[in-house]
Amino acid sequence: MVEHIPEFAAPDRPARREWRRAVTIEHLLTHSAGLPDWLPLYESADDYDGVVRAAARARRSSAGRARARSTAISTSSCSRRSSCARATGRSLVELLEPGASVRAARAPRHAARPADRAILERVAATSAKPDGAGYWRGVVEDQNARTAGGQTGHAGLFSTGEGTGVLARALLRAHAGDASPLPGARLREFTTRRRLVPGSSFALGWDTPTRGRSTAGDRISRDAFGHTGWTGTSLWIDPTRGVYVVLLSNRVHPRHTPAGQRAMYRARVARRTTRCSRRSTHARRSPNHRDL
Repeated sequence: MVEHIPEFAAPDRPARREWRRAVTIEHLLTHSAGLPDWLPLYESADDYDGVVRAAARARRSSAGRARARSTAISTSSCSRRSSCARATGRSLVELLEPGASVRAARAPRHAARPADRAILERVAATSAKPDGAGYWRGVVEDQNARTAGGQTGHAGLFSTGEGTGVLARALLRAHAGDASPLPGARLREFTTRRRLVPGSSFALGWDTPTRGRSTAGDRISRDAFGHTGWTGTSLWIDPTRGVYVVLLSNRVHPRHTPAGQRAMYRARVARRTTRCSRRSTHARRSPNHRDL
């Protein structure tokens, strides 16, 4: 990390240098860098660069690297986005825009912040604006991502059930070794549990199922991979069974649903949907866009 973001080394604070210099991008992708789950970075930032500086100043979590099952890693993701940008000289949006794998799958082209009014009208509203003037619509829900310009490594994508299903099918084909812009071996590397921290279920940027406590439910195979989204969304892909489960709920509208209820709801939906998905691998058409 320090190679790409020198300020991450906290040169003005010697006590933090040792562990920070040991942090790699792999640690960020597996949620095991030792950074806090979430911090209000936006409180001391006005733009993307400010959010990155705030993330670079973050103190080490009291649990250290032992806590690897965090679910809202905006601190790490802002660092990941910055490292990609500085290593390539291109923004995250520019890196994603060519979208070789997505374009090849013929997925809908509105994965980033919707600007077209016709599309915007189809986007589901999320939480209420702080000034009481309606609800956020077509704007990322996460305040850190919003301050950083709308797209970061952990928030800012919009899609439909149909569009997410197209991506899932493309990943299934790649995982199986079929013709795909994404090499199957590289995808399997990214979706294999890393075990950098005892008890962690994370792969590189993906999560893997854990019996009894996973949002994937208990009917999905151990080779499955997926991820959840803060607003009540999730995607789980099971290459062993050749099925996927797309869940686009809206737990933040009109007000937030407690996290415990969200996890229970997702697990129940995943169990039922996985049972039904044995008969079909096609995602159901969703008329509205959701903030993933």
